[in-house]
Amino acid sequence: MAHAETPSLKRVQIKAPDGVTIDGAVVMPARPVPGRKYPAIAFAAAWNGGYEQNTAPALKLASKGYIVHLYTMRGMAKYLDGQVNMAGPLDRMDMSAVIDWLIANRPVDPDRIGAAGISYGAGLALIASGFDPRIRSVVSLSGWTDLNRALWPNETRNAWAAGILYKSAVDASRVGPDFLDIFHRFFRQERIEDNLAFGAGRSAQTYIDEINANKPGDPDVAAVERDDLPARPDPRLLRGPRRAQAAAAAARRPRLAGDRRAPRAEEPAAQ
Repeated sequence: MAHAETPSLKRVQIKAPDGVTIDGAVVMPARPVPGRKYPAIAFAAAWNGGYEQNTAPALKLASKGYIVHLYTMRGMAKYLDGQVNMAGPLDRMDMSAVIDWLIANRPVDPDRIGAAGISYGAGLALIASGFDPRIRSVVSLSGWTDLNRALWPNETRNAWAAGILYKSAVDASRVGPDFLDIFHRFFRQERIEDNLAFGAGRSAQTYIDEINANKPGDPDVAAVERDDLPARPDPRLLRGPRRAQAAAAAARRPRLAGDRRAPRAEEPAAQ
């Protein structure tokens, strides 16, 4: 019995416009047809995650005829270049750089490009689609739409959720003075308006008009699982002919960010 051929995976490192190295891998269909253009997906990794975590779905997608560029977001994992930008302008720039590279170096159909991610990468995929009109479809798995809703639920500081983000990033990734300043102000409850502005700039809700405007009539998929921690999504903001909300985690539901029963994390000391 003949066995189906496996898609190929090749590690690639590309340069962002500011010189930061974006580490990742490109997964190709097993036997690409010469002259054919393929749909492509820029697939961003999760918080503190490397591109390798999404290898399995990328191989599945490649077996269906997609070219998938997996990549680790800047600053995530200490061996990488750059500093954590928390889905800010530099992260948006990186996703566009990945798309640029795909179009220039692989047989990609520029009219069939999507963005995907899980958790941290999911939030970025939605935000980036409001800034790069080449992103025609988004799959956002366990992402967020409003960072302030996660960190300031009911206008109340959620030190537990922020503590998860802070501690995990400081332990496993590269953080800079801007990241530390934001979180230290949060825990001290200083310059709250500045922190809210920071969160708004990292929320798809802020750019919802741009996100919707960039998909005139094309299929747009936003698949969301509500039980991600610490940021809960609000998929109702999105317009699109197809939108799914997964509830598979409901049976094993963890305590949600902002839940009064949730354990309180120790606040990190200023550094």
